[in-house]
Amino acid sequence: MSPTTPKIYHFFKPTRITSTDMIRKFKRVCPRPFKKMGHFGTLDPFACGVLLVGINGACRLNDYIHNELSKTYLAIGKIGSETDTGDCTGSIIMEDLDVEKSNLPNMSMSEIQSLLEEKFLGEYMQAPHMFSAAKHEGKPLYEYARAGIEIKKEKKRRFIHKIEVVKYHFPYISIRFEVSSGTFIRTLFSDSARELGSMGSLIGLVRESIGPISFVDGIKNLEKENLPYIEIDSILTYPKWTMDMEQTRRITSGSLVSKNIDKNVNKYWAIGDDGKLKALVESRGEAGVHPIINFPS
Repeated sequence: MSPTTPKIYHFFKPTRITSTDMIRKFKRVCPRPFKKMGHFGTLDPFACGVLLVGINGACRLNDYIHNELSKTYLAIGKIGSETDTGDCTGSIIMEDLDVEKSNLPNMSMSEIQSLLEEKFLGEYMQAPHMFSAAKHEGKPLYEYARAGIEIKKEKKRRFIHKIEVVKYHFPYISIRFEVSSGTFIRTLFSDSARELGSMGSLIGLVRESIGPISFVDGIKNLEKENLPYIEIDSILTYPKWTMDMEQTRRITSGSLVSKNIDKNVNKYWAIGDDGKLKALVESRGEAGVHPIINFPS
């Protein structure tokens, strides 16, 4: 396999290290030569779990992975108090002094799950937490928050696919959320605690999977001979289209190519006449297909 082949590597990011730190570590052991490198979704330092890193053009798939693959998180939180950051790294700003007198300590896991499913399953409108990596004018929100500046962002539509209450021993609760990319779990957990009639903050967070890639698959050391990666055409399961020599030439030069189109298929992985992945192409209806991302030969 060519060293310039686009690949997506997957790792387990531990706690107390940033996603950027993981990229720096990976750069030291990544096979040379490689071109631009980037990760698919930041994990906060207090969180751990799956981190995907793309090289050689694979990072250009960021928007497609972000928009089309769900993510699964195990959120471990504490009910009854809220911190400014929404997690255990912040300072307590509110406490529910009456929570122990409420019905919450006696609620069953199934009762809690039913309430949360009724409220949150499906479409969910959410604004990013002020202590998050979401950007405002090119800077992450947490930089403004640390400077005492609160930036209010508009709520965006997210989707909650699944909610599972895994463990509950008041005031601690563990909830597994399967969500669309871009969902801020600390905000979802806080909203969940409020739906239960109190407040809450995270004390731990594990990103268990991104699409088909599980955190178990990524528990490897960053060693040259042991770098776990996946072919990019296996994480996004578009159909494959094998081209002849002339189609390969036209697609790699950025031209439209005539092709019989399945009306139910919008994108294809374009495989060259040499058997190598050349491009991600998109349907233009009866006109054929057009490359939206060309990959290095």
